Amino acid sequence: EDAQSDDAGPAVRNCVQRLAELFREVRFSDKPSECSLVTFSFDEKHVSERCLRAIEQAENWSFLIQVARGQLDRNSERVDKKYQLNCMLAPKWGLPIARRGAIKLSAELMNSIFDDSQAEHFQKEKELRIQKMKAPHFGRNKGVHQLFALDLFDEPPVPD
Repeated sequence: EDAQSDDAGPAVRNCVQRLAELFREVRFSDKPSECSLVTFSFDEKHVSERCLRAIEQAENWSFLIQVARGQLDRNSERVDKKYQLNCMLAPKWGLPIARRGAIKLSAELMNSIFDDSQAEHFQKEKELRIQKMKAPHFGRNKGVHQLFALDLFDEPPVPD
């Protein structure tokens, strides 16, 4: 609470809160993509200016720490920006203090986290990202895998 930026303090704290909420959802999902998640990467060319400004402010106030080498994108071989949540803040949300692995965030998810004008889309974007890690469907169409969604006492569907 002592780390307050000028007028942007509450906005930056809200951004970090949304980021930590995403990390916590991934960490405690049924099939997490990373076991010790406090790091993310993104393509800075596709995010809004307000998003980049909020990340810069969060870095200036040591909420985020830039990883110098960045993250190599597997498909295009470009180097994306990479940031870590400050390990002093991680325990507040039950997150690990050690960096091990990173997730790549889409421009839509980045903007919903760091651009306050798009923050109302955060819950939807977070759910889209997390649904791949939640049982019983792990992001698959529910209708196609109806058999997996049976309750203990349900009868399986009978083919015609």
